[in-house]
Amino acid sequence: MAPNPRALASTTAAALILLSAPAFAQTAATTSGTVDQTDPVEVNEAEELAEEVDDNINDELDDLLGEEEDDKPWSLGASLGFSVGQGTFVSVANDTQWADQVGDASRAYDRVSMRFGVSGSYRVQDFSFSGSLGFSQGLTANNGINGSYETRLGDLGLSAGWKGWSFESTGISLTPSLSVALPTGRTSRVSTMLLSTSVGLGLSKTFFKRLTLGASIGGSRTFHRYTSPVIDIDDIGEANAIYRYDGSEAVEPGRFAVGGINTPYSLSTGLSASMRFPHKISLSIGYNLSTAWSYRVNESDEFSSQYECRGVRCAGQGAAGSVSLSYKVTDWLGASLSARTFGGPRTPDQRSLVFPFWNFNGAATNQSTIGLGFNGSY
Repeated sequence: MAPNPRALASTTAAALILLSAPAFAQTAATTSGTVDQTDPVEVNEAEELAEEVDDNINDELDDLLGEEEDDKPWSLGASLGFSVGQGTFVSVANDTQWADQVGDASRAYDRVSMRFGVSGSYRVQDFSFSGSLGFSQGLTANNGINGSYETRLGDLGLSAGWKGWSFESTGISLTPSLSVALPTGRTSRVSTMLLSTSVGLGLSKTFFKRLTLGASIGGSRTFHRYTSPVIDIDDIGEANAIYRYDGSEAVEPGRFAVGGINTPYSLSTGLSASMRFPHKISLSIGYNLSTAWSYRVNESDEFSSQYECRGVRCAGQGAAGSVSLSYKVTDWLGASLSARTFGGPRTPDQRSLVFPFWNFNGAATNQSTIGLGFNGSY
Protein backbone atom coordinates (compact mmCIF):
# COMPACT_ATOMS: atom_id res chain seq x y z
CA MET A 1 0.00 0.00 0.00
CA ALA A 2 1.53 3.30 -1.05
CA PRO A 3 1.81 6.17 1.45
CA ASN A 4 -0.53 9.12 0.96
CA PRO A 5 1.05 12.48 1.89
CA ARG A 6 -2.24 14.28 1.21
CA ALA A 7 -3.99 12.46 4.04
CA LEU A 8 -1.18 13.31 6.49
CA ALA A 9 -1.16 16.96 5.44
CA SER A 10 -4.93 17.23 5.68
CA THR A 11 -4.87 15.68 9.14
CA THR A 12 -2.27 18.20 10.34
CA ALA A 13 -4.12 21.20 8.89
CA ALA A 14 -7.47 20.14 10.29
CA ALA A 15 -6.03 19.68 13.77
CA LEU A 16 -4.62 23.21 13.68
CA ILE A 17 -7.77 24.92 12.42
CA LEU A 18 -10.40 22.95 14.35
CA LEU A 19 -8.32 22.91 17.53
CA SER A 20 -11.21 23.61 19.87
CA ALA A 21 -13.83 21.13 18.68
CA PRO A 22 -16.03 19.87 21.55
CA ALA A 23 -14.50 17.17 23.67
CA PHE A 24 -15.88 13.65 23.86
CA ALA A 25 -14.72 12.85 27.36
CA GLN A 26 -16.97 13.71 30.27
CA THR A 27 -16.29 15.84 33.35
CA ALA A 28 -18.20 16.23 36.59
CA ALA A 29 -19.33 19.57 38.04
CA THR A 30 -19.56 19.82 41.79
CA THR A 31 -22.32 21.62 43.65
CA SER A 32 -19.96 24.49 44.40
CA GLY A 33 -20.00 25.44 40.74
CA THR A 34 -16.58 24.16 39.69
CA VAL A 35 -15.74 21.47 37.18
CA ASP A 36 -13.83 18.40 38.34
CA GLN A 37 -11.07 17.88 35.78
CA THR A 38 -9.44 14.82 37.36
CA ASP A 39 -7.89 13.63 34.12
CA PRO A 40 -7.91 16.39 31.47
CA VAL A 41 -5.65 14.39 29.17
CA GLU A 42 -8.65 12.40 27.97
CA VAL A 43 -10.49 15.62 27.10
CA ASN A 44 -7.62 17.26 25.20
CA GLU A 45 -6.59 14.04 23.28
CA ALA A 46 -10.12 13.45 22.03
CA GLU A 47 -10.03 16.87 20.36
CA GLU A 48 -6.83 15.97 18.47
CA LEU A 49 -8.51 13.39 16.20
CA ALA A 50 -8.58 15.35 12.92
CA GLU A 51 -11.33 15.83 10.36
CA GLU A 52 -11.23 16.38 6.60
CA VAL A 53 -10.33 19.97 5.66
CA ASP A 54 -12.06 22.19 3.04
CA ASP A 55 -10.99 22.59 -0.61
CA ASN A 56 -9.26 25.93 -0.11
CA ILE A 57 -6.84 24.48 2.44
CA ASN A 58 -6.27 21.48 0.19
CA ASP A 59 -5.27 23.77 -2.67
CA GLU A 60 -2.88 25.61 -0.40
CA LEU A 61 -1.20 22.39 0.74
CA ASP A 62 -0.82 21.31 -2.89
CA ASP A 63 1.15 24.48 -3.54
CA LEU A 64 3.32 23.99 -0.47
CA LEU A 65 4.01 20.30 -1.09
CA GLY A 66 4.22 20.58 -4.84
CA GLU A 67 1.75 17.75 -5.43
CA GLU A 68 -1.47 17.19 -7.29
CA GLU A 69 -4.65 16.47 -5.38
CA ASP A 70 -4.99 12.84 -4.37
CA ASP A 71 -8.17 11.28 -5.73
CA LYS A 72 -8.17 8.35 -3.31
CA PRO A 73 -11.36 8.79 -1.22
CA TRP A 74 -10.19 6.90 1.88
CA SER A 75 -7.33 7.17 4.32
CA LEU A 76 -6.06 5.30 7.39
CA GLY A 77 -4.04 6.83 10.18
CA ALA A 78 -2.27 5.92 13.41
CA SER A 79 -0.67 7.99 16.16
CA LEU A 80 1.67 7.33 19.06
CA GLY A 81 2.29 9.91 21.76
CA PHE A 82 4.06 10.30 25.10
CA SER A 83 2.99 12.83 27.72
CA VAL A 84 5.01 14.01 30.74
CA GLY A 85 3.31 16.09 33.45
CA GLN A 86 5.19 18.97 35.03
CA GLY A 87 4.95 17.28 38.43
CA THR A 88 7.37 14.65 37.15
CA PHE A 89 10.15 17.19 37.45
CA VAL A 90 9.38 17.88 41.14
CA SER A 91 10.92 15.87 43.98
CA VAL A 92 9.35 15.80 47.43
CA ALA A 93 11.56 15.23 50.47
CA ASN A 94 10.06 13.63 53.58
CA ASP A 95 11.74 15.35 56.51
CA THR A 96 9.11 14.44 59.11
CA GLN A 97 9.63 12.20 62.14
CA TRP A 98 7.90 9.35 60.25
CA ALA A 99 10.36 9.40 57.34
CA ASP A 100 11.73 5.97 58.29
CA GLN A 101 8.25 4.43 58.50
CA VAL A 102 6.75 5.42 55.14
CA GLY A 103 7.84 4.84 51.58
CA ASP A 104 9.86 7.25 49.52
CA ALA A 105 7.56 10.04 48.30
CA SER A 106 10.10 11.82 46.11
CA ARG A 107 8.28 10.61 42.98
CA ALA A 108 4.78 11.26 44.32
CA TYR A 109 3.84 13.68 41.52
CA ASP A 110 5.20 11.68 38.58
CA ARG A 111 2.79 11.55 35.66
CA VAL A 112 4.01 9.92 32.45
CA SER A 113 1.69 8.24 29.97
CA MET A 114 1.61 6.79 26.48
CA ARG A 115 -1.27 6.98 24.03
CA PHE A 116 -1.95 5.06 20.83
CA GLY A 117 -4.80 5.79 18.45
CA VAL A 118 -6.11 4.64 15.08
CA SER A 119 -8.43 6.46 12.70
CA GLY A 120 -9.97 6.12 9.27
CA SER A 121 -11.87 8.41 6.95
CA TYR A 122 -13.82 8.23 3.72
CA ARG A 123 -14.75 11.10 1.41
CA VAL A 124 -17.90 11.26 -0.68
CA GLN A 125 -17.89 14.35 -2.92
CA ASP A 126 -18.02 17.32 -0.53
CA PHE A 127 -18.65 15.22 2.58
CA SER A 128 -16.26 13.25 4.77
CA PHE A 129 -16.88 10.57 7.38
CA SER A 130 -14.36 9.38 9.94
CA GLY A 131 -13.94 7.19 13.00
CA SER A 132 -11.29 7.00 15.70
CA LEU A 133 -10.41 4.96 18.77
CA GLY A 134 -7.47 5.10 21.16
CA PHE A 135 -6.16 3.97 24.51
CA SER A 136 -3.74 5.38 27.07
CA GLN A 137 -1.22 3.55 29.25
CA GLY A 138 0.12 4.97 32.49
CA LEU A 139 3.88 4.58 32.77
CA THR A 140 4.22 5.70 36.39
CA ALA A 141 2.83 4.13 39.56
CA ASN A 142 0.39 6.95 40.38
CA ASN A 143 -0.73 7.47 36.78
CA GLY A 144 -4.37 6.46 37.02
CA ILE A 145 -7.58 7.07 38.90
CA ASN A 146 -8.47 3.39 39.33
CA GLY A 147 -5.04 1.85 39.87
CA SER A 148 -1.32 2.08 39.24
CA TYR A 149 -0.03 1.89 35.67
CA GLU A 150 -3.60 2.10 34.47
CA THR A 151 -4.61 1.20 30.91
CA ARG A 152 -7.65 3.12 29.71
CA LEU A 153 -9.59 2.62 26.50
CA GLY A 154 -11.09 5.77 25.04
CA ASP A 155 -14.51 6.34 23.54
CA LEU A 156 -15.27 5.39 19.95
CA GLY A 157 -15.62 8.64 18.03
CA LEU A 158 -17.57 9.02 14.78
CA SER A 159 -17.74 12.28 12.87
CA ALA A 160 -19.08 13.77 9.67
CA GLY A 161 -17.96 16.96 7.97
CA TRP A 162 -18.82 19.09 4.98
CA LYS A 163 -16.41 21.23 3.01
CA GLY A 164 -18.50 24.25 4.03
CA TRP A 165 -18.55 27.69 2.52
CA SER A 166 -15.71 29.62 0.95
CA PHE A 167 -15.93 33.36 0.39
CA GLU A 168 -13.45 34.26 -2.33
CA SER A 169 -13.78 38.01 -1.77
CA THR A 170 -12.49 37.70 1.81
CA GLY A 171 -10.62 34.39 1.70
CA ILE A 172 -12.58 33.15 4.71
CA SER A 173 -13.79 29.55 4.94
CA LEU A 174 -16.50 28.16 7.22
CA THR A 175 -16.51 24.43 7.97
CA PRO A 176 -19.30 22.70 9.96
CA SER A 177 -18.91 19.32 11.69
CA LEU A 178 -21.04 16.79 13.54
CA SER A 179 -19.67 14.19 15.97
CA VAL A 180 -20.93 11.42 18.23
CA ALA A 181 -19.12 9.34 20.84
CA LEU A 182 -20.03 5.86 22.04
CA PRO A 183 -19.12 4.88 25.64
CA THR A 184 -16.43 2.28 25.03
CA GLY A 185 -14.13 3.83 27.65
CA ARG A 186 -14.39 2.92 31.34
CA THR A 187 -14.63 6.57 32.42
CA SER A 188 -17.71 7.09 30.28
CA ARG A 189 -19.27 3.82 31.37
CA VAL A 190 -18.81 4.74 35.04
CA SER A 191 -20.43 8.10 34.34
CA THR A 192 -23.35 6.08 32.84
CA MET A 193 -23.01 7.89 29.52
CA LEU A 194 -25.34 6.57 26.85
CA LEU A 195 -24.34 8.83 23.95
CA SER A 196 -22.51 12.10 23.43
CA THR A 197 -23.27 14.38 20.48
CA SER A 198 -21.57 17.59 19.41
CA VAL A 199 -21.72 20.14 16.62
CA GLY A 200 -19.06 22.65 15.64
CA LEU A 201 -18.33 25.44 13.22
CA GLY A 202 -14.78 26.44 12.30
CA LEU A 203 -13.66 29.65 10.61
CA SER A 204 -10.25 30.05 8.97
CA LYS A 205 -8.29 32.41 6.76
CA THR A 206 -4.80 31.96 5.30
CA PHE A 207 -2.38 34.81 4.72
CA PHE A 208 0.64 34.63 2.39
CA LYS A 209 0.09 30.86 2.03
CA ARG A 210 1.96 30.49 5.31
CA LEU A 211 -0.08 31.87 8.21
CA THR A 212 -3.51 30.44 9.03
CA LEU A 213 -5.76 32.01 11.66
CA GLY A 214 -8.80 30.17 12.93
CA ALA A 215 -11.73 30.47 15.30
CA SER A 216 -14.34 27.94 16.31
CA ILE A 217 -17.47 27.45 18.35
CA GLY A 218 -19.08 24.20 19.37
CA GLY A 219 -21.62 22.68 21.69
CA SER A 220 -22.34 19.20 23.01
CA ARG A 221 -25.24 17.30 24.51
CA THR A 222 -24.51 14.15 26.49
CA PHE A 223 -27.11 11.66 27.62
CA HIS A 224 -26.66 9.73 30.89
CA ARG A 225 -28.60 7.04 32.67
CA TYR A 226 -27.96 8.65 36.06
CA THR A 227 -27.10 12.19 37.13
CA SER A 228 -23.96 10.96 38.93
CA PRO A 229 -21.28 8.39 38.09
CA VAL A 230 -22.31 4.91 39.25
CA ILE A 231 -20.25 1.76 39.93
CA ASP A 232 -21.11 -1.80 40.86
CA ILE A 233 -20.60 -2.72 44.48
CA ASP A 234 -19.12 -6.05 43.39
CA ASP A 235 -16.28 -4.19 41.67
CA ILE A 236 -14.96 -2.77 44.94
CA GLY A 237 -16.48 -5.02 47.58
CA GLU A 238 -19.42 -4.49 49.91
CA ALA A 239 -17.14 -3.42 52.78
CA ASN A 240 -15.73 -0.54 50.71
CA ALA A 241 -19.08 0.90 49.63
CA ILE A 242 -19.58 3.97 51.83
CA TYR A 243 -23.05 5.40 51.36
CA ARG A 244 -23.98 9.06 51.78
CA TYR A 245 -20.32 10.07 51.75
CA ASP A 246 -19.63 13.11 49.58
CA GLY A 247 -23.08 12.70 48.09
CA SER A 248 -22.75 8.98 47.45
CA GLU A 249 -25.94 6.97 47.68
CA ALA A 250 -27.45 3.70 46.53
CA VAL A 251 -29.35 4.13 43.26
CA GLU A 252 -30.50 0.54 42.80
CA PRO A 253 -29.65 -2.87 44.28
CA GLY A 254 -25.96 -3.61 43.77
CA ARG A 255 -25.03 -0.16 42.46
CA PHE A 256 -24.25 3.16 44.14
CA ALA A 257 -23.39 6.67 43.01
CA VAL A 258 -19.94 8.11 43.65
CA GLY A 259 -18.97 11.74 44.22
CA GLY A 260 -19.49 14.21 41.41
CA ILE A 261 -22.33 15.18 39.09
CA ASN A 262 -22.43 14.51 35.35
CA THR A 263 -22.49 17.34 32.80
CA PRO A 264 -25.09 17.01 30.04
CA TYR A 265 -24.33 20.32 28.27
CA SER A 266 -21.17 22.15 27.26
CA LEU A 267 -20.22 25.09 25.06
CA SER A 268 -16.72 25.89 23.81
CA THR A 269 -15.02 28.64 21.83
CA GLY A 270 -11.46 28.72 20.58
CA LEU A 271 -8.79 30.64 18.70
CA SER A 272 -5.82 29.18 16.84
CA ALA A 273 -2.91 30.24 14.67
CA SER A 274 -0.44 28.19 12.65
CA MET A 275 2.65 29.17 10.69
CA ARG A 276 4.43 27.03 8.11
CA PHE A 277 8.16 27.49 7.73
CA PRO A 278 10.63 26.10 5.19
CA HIS A 279 12.19 22.67 5.73
CA LYS A 280 8.79 21.07 6.51
CA ILE A 281 8.40 22.76 9.91
CA SER A 282 5.20 24.32 11.27
CA LEU A 283 4.31 26.06 14.53
CA SER A 284 0.82 26.29 16.01
CA ILE A 285 -0.76 27.88 19.06
CA GLY A 286 -4.31 27.59 20.35
CA TYR A 287 -6.58 28.60 23.21
CA ASN A 288 -9.95 27.12 24.12
CA LEU A 289 -12.51 28.23 26.71
CA SER A 290 -15.33 25.87 27.66
CA THR A 291 -18.32 25.97 30.00
CA ALA A 292 -20.11 22.85 31.26
CA TRP A 293 -23.49 22.64 32.97
CA SER A 294 -24.24 19.83 35.39
CA TYR A 295 -27.51 18.26 36.45
CA ARG A 296 -29.18 20.05 39.32
CA VAL A 297 -29.84 17.39 41.95
CA ASN A 298 -29.71 19.07 45.38
CA GLU A 299 -32.43 21.23 46.87
CA SER A 300 -31.31 24.14 49.04
CA ASP A 301 -32.25 24.14 52.70
CA GLU A 302 -31.17 25.87 55.90
CA PHE A 303 -27.96 23.84 55.97
CA SER A 304 -26.86 24.70 52.41
CA SER A 305 -23.75 26.78 51.95
CA GLN A 306 -24.17 30.35 50.79
CA TYR A 307 -21.55 29.60 48.14
CA GLU A 308 -23.50 26.69 46.67
CA CYS A 309 -24.51 27.25 43.06
CA ARG A 310 -28.11 28.22 42.50
CA GLY A 311 -30.62 27.85 39.71
CA VAL A 312 -31.55 24.91 37.53
CA ARG A 313 -27.98 23.78 36.87
CA CYS A 314 -24.49 24.43 38.18
CA ALA A 315 -21.83 25.59 35.76
CA GLY A 316 -18.04 25.37 35.68
CA GLN A 317 -15.40 26.64 33.28
CA GLY A 318 -12.20 25.20 31.92
CA ALA A 319 -9.47 26.63 29.70
CA ALA A 320 -6.90 24.85 27.53
CA GLY A 321 -3.82 26.31 25.87
CA SER A 322 -1.34 24.56 23.60
CA VAL A 323 1.84 25.28 21.65
CA SER A 324 3.05 22.72 19.12
CA LEU A 325 6.04 22.39 16.80
CA SER A 326 5.61 19.88 13.97
CA TYR A 327 8.02 18.35 11.47
CA LYS A 328 7.21 16.30 8.37
CA VAL A 329 9.73 13.46 8.56
CA THR A 330 8.64 11.68 5.36
CA ASP A 331 5.70 11.80 2.97
CA TRP A 332 3.68 9.63 5.35
CA LEU A 333 5.22 10.22 8.79
CA GLY A 334 5.14 13.34 10.99
CA ALA A 335 6.47 14.22 14.43
CA SER A 336 5.50 16.92 16.93
CA LEU A 337 6.67 18.42 20.21
CA SER A 338 4.01 20.20 22.26
CA ALA A 339 3.20 21.84 25.58
CA ARG A 340 -0.40 21.75 26.82
CA THR A 341 -2.09 23.25 29.85
CA PHE A 342 -5.62 22.63 31.15
CA GLY A 343 -7.31 24.15 34.18
CA GLY A 344 -9.50 27.00 35.32
CA PRO A 345 -9.29 30.26 33.37
CA ARG A 346 -8.88 32.32 36.56
CA THR A 347 -6.80 32.09 39.72
CA PRO A 348 -8.38 30.37 42.77
CA ASP A 349 -9.23 33.75 44.30
CA GLN A 350 -10.93 34.75 41.01
CA ARG A 351 -9.01 38.05 40.94
CA SER A 352 -7.00 37.58 37.77
CA LEU A 353 -6.59 35.43 34.68
CA VAL A 354 -3.99 32.68 34.66
CA PHE A 355 -1.29 32.35 32.03
CA PRO A 356 -2.94 30.01 29.49
CA PHE A 357 0.10 28.11 28.19
CA TRP A 358 1.87 26.98 31.37
CA ASN A 359 0.84 26.47 34.99
CA PHE A 360 2.99 28.53 37.37
CA ASN A 361 0.79 27.97 40.43
CA GLY A 362 2.11 24.54 41.42
CA ALA A 363 3.50 21.57 39.55
CA ALA A 364 1.78 18.97 41.75
CA THR A 365 -1.51 19.34 39.89
CA ASN A 366 0.12 18.31 36.59
CA GLN A 367 -2.05 20.82 34.74
CA SER A 368 0.74 21.36 32.22
CA THR A 369 2.26 18.55 30.17
CA ILE A 370 4.99 18.19 27.57
CA GLY A 371 4.24 15.79 24.74
CA LEU A 372 6.12 14.02 21.98
CA GLY A 373 4.02 12.52 19.22
CA PHE A 374 4.28 10.63 15.93
CA ASN A 375 1.54 10.24 13.34
CA GLY A 376 1.31 8.45 10.05
CA SER A 377 -1.29 8.14 7.33
CA TYR A 378 -1.95 6.15 4.18
